[in-house]
Amino acid sequence: MQPLQHALFRQLTRAHERLTLALREKESGLTSVKKKREAIGVELYSFQQGLAKLQLQLETTHGMHAIV
Repeated sequence: MQPLQHALFRQLTRAHERLTLALREKESGLTSVKKKREAIGVELYSFQQGLAKLQLQLETTHGMHAIV
């Protein structure tokens, strides 16, 4: 019975190590994706601010054109 328990223990230990490594890789990938998502969000916010300024400029120009 002892050899069977040792074999099973080694098998479970290897599976645990394999899964732990896979988990670390997934967590690393997740961290990378989160950072990329945050950077894209900052860039989007910047573009939205620029768009708002351009829209205000367009409305002002349109108003001036209507007066003329």
